[in-house]
Amino acid sequence: MKPLSNKHRLLSGECSDVFFGDLVSSLPNGVAVVGRDGVIKFVNSAMVELAGVDIENVCTMDDWIKKVFPDAGQQKEVLDSWRGTAEGKEPFDKEIVFSRKDGKQRFCHLRISLMKSGDLLVSGYDVTD
Repeated sequence: MKPLSNKHRLLSGECSDVFFGDLVSSLPNGVAVVGRDGVIKFVNSAMVELAGVDIENVCTMDDWIKKVFPDAGQQKEVLDSWRGTAEGKEPFDKEIVFSRKDGKQRFCHLRISLMKSGDLLVSGYDVTD
């Protein structure tokens, strides 16, 4: 029997956590994983750069939303969508403005979707011109 190629290892789930951690950390797009309880489990450096929020000061999705979206209406929209996605409703998928702590605003495409594990995958990329 011949060994699996890297492609087949990926498809069969035989790659290590280290490999996937390195892969996600190296992505140019922002990625975060949030538990259904709102606790942030993982954030890559691209998401930190995109949102302009130091993850050391943020532990939950509620904290992150309050720092990135100063407008109460926008906070409510994102929180309601996040909670709806956690309950199995449609993923949140739209362009939205991040207000960074350095005062800059970034137009970002943000998607929040439910993973098979029950955690939420938050992904985003900058669409600012």
